[in-house]
Amino acid sequence: MRLALSIRIINVGKAEMKNNTFSVEVNEGDVALNMEGVFSGEDLTLIVQGGTRPHIGSVSIAEYRESLKGDGAASATVSTINLLGHKDDIVGNKIAYETAKAMGKTCVVTCGIHFDGVTAPEIENIRILSDKLCQKAIIEIIHMQNDDANLRGD
Repeated sequence: MRLALSIRIINVGKAEMKNNTFSVEVNEGDVALNMEGVFSGEDLTLIVQGGTRPHIGSVSIAEYRESLKGDGAASATVSTINLLGHKDDIVGNKIAYETAKAMGKTCVVTCGIHFDGVTAPEIENIRILSDKLCQKAIIEIIHMQNDDANLRGD
């Protein structure tokens, strides 16, 4: 199994980070997933798509919080709107949770991935690719924050 990863940045200027957008894509064989991200003030709006018919199948919102265990660990609470018959929340919720937890921000994810005649192993591959997509997005956001902080002289 060969995995090709690519990141392309669009409309990233030297302005405040809140004006930045980004795009991240992961591919493996015929499967490609992509994410467009927009900073909404200090928060994030992410659009996750893939397959033959990208759409909105779910909307997940995750709010950063400390763990309820009281140990100070990062966590998040996720709320979901899922369209009837869609399972996009499986990917959307995970990306919203992981991004909010890692970045300490509120994160909204719209997710719509559709492949005709998908098999159980292909679904697992999509789940693995969506984890890689999330990791790449978090890395990109960290780089953008660091670039923004450097520009401000933080």
